[in-house]
Amino acid sequence: MHSLKPPLPTQPSQWWALPYALSLYAKYHPKEWVAALDIDSSVVGVTLERAMDLAIGALPQLVLRAVLDWPFLLPCRTWTRAEDPELLTFRTTS
Repeated sequence: MHSLKPPLPTQPSQWWALPYALSLYAKYHPKEWVAALDIDSSVVGVTLERAMDLAIGALPQLVLRAVLDWPFLLPCRTWTRAEDPELLTFRTTS
């Protein structure tokens, strides 16, 4: 007997679900969200920070890969202080 199974979500949609779900939590539970982000007192603060950093790095690459239908890798970028301490800039890491 043939069973009809729904297709699995694609990688971009899985990665998109993470920041979307977190943004909904932040919107409807702002006090709990702020408390969860406190890396000094929350057991999930560091995990949330890392997950959001990974999503920010992964999403553009996955979207480009899906659109171009070709593996695409953007250079890794990190925030650094510019010569003017008031300015933050992206620096490409090698």
